[in-house]
Amino acid sequence: MPNQKRAILLTGTIVTNSIHTEHNDPEKRLAEYLKSILFYTDLFCNDTVYFLENSDYNLEHSEAFNNARRQAKFEVLRFTTENKYYEGKGYQEFKMLDEAILRLTQYDAFIKITGRYLIRNASTLTDTECGGLIIDCSLKRRLADTYIFYCTRSFYLNHFLGAYQSANDSKSRFIEHVIFNRLTTLSIPEPVHFFTKTPLLEGTTGSYGLSLKQNPVRVLLKNGLRFCYKLVGRKHLNF
Repeated sequence: MPNQKRAILLTGTIVTNSIHTEHNDPEKRLAEYLKSILFYTDLFCNDTVYFLENSDYNLEHSEAFNNARRQAKFEVLRFTTENKYYEGKGYQEFKMLDEAILRLTQYDAFIKITGRYLIRNASTLTDTECGGLIIDCSLKRRLADTYIFYCTRSFYLNHFLGAYQSANDSKSRFIEHVIFNRLTTLSIPEPVHFFTKTPLLEGTTGSYGLSLKQNPVRVLLKNGLRFCYKLVGRKHLNF
């Protein structure tokens, strides 16, 4: 178990307000968030789990939400609804992350997870000290997989703070591309690594409502490639 004081940041928007979003039903989204919250509070029982939410959904009057509060220990941080429909989900999510990490000064490191996604092996992926950043980046697709990453507080503040301002989904400048460009063009002294195993995702995409279920054979092949890439010191994945 790492000695760093960590927080798990589950990002959420129950009532959507952005371009390229097909999965819009607030009650279905809330149910998925609550399932994730219960999953991660159990998985990361030694860390504090925060649910970050930036819509005007009335959580306090939700019976399902209040039941979850009775079942599990987690914190909630609410943020102002953004009138940034065309800038998109990544813009709004990373603005919320900026505000949360600036506020949560008591933590050394953060594990950020897109709140509706279940990553079955998230605890194994992050069962290590983080000296800078652990994230998957694809050289082939030229993007960073921002649905999960693990970073120190100082790394985020030094390299990701304000990144959301460059994102604009309506112009195809997605936050995944913005983060990738920062990691490949900035001079970064802290170590940056990819995950040693493939994150085992479950859920549906917000943009298209498609299943995230993965082919187990492809997962095995990717894990083999990850091992080889690590041996030769590659910093980016080619898939």
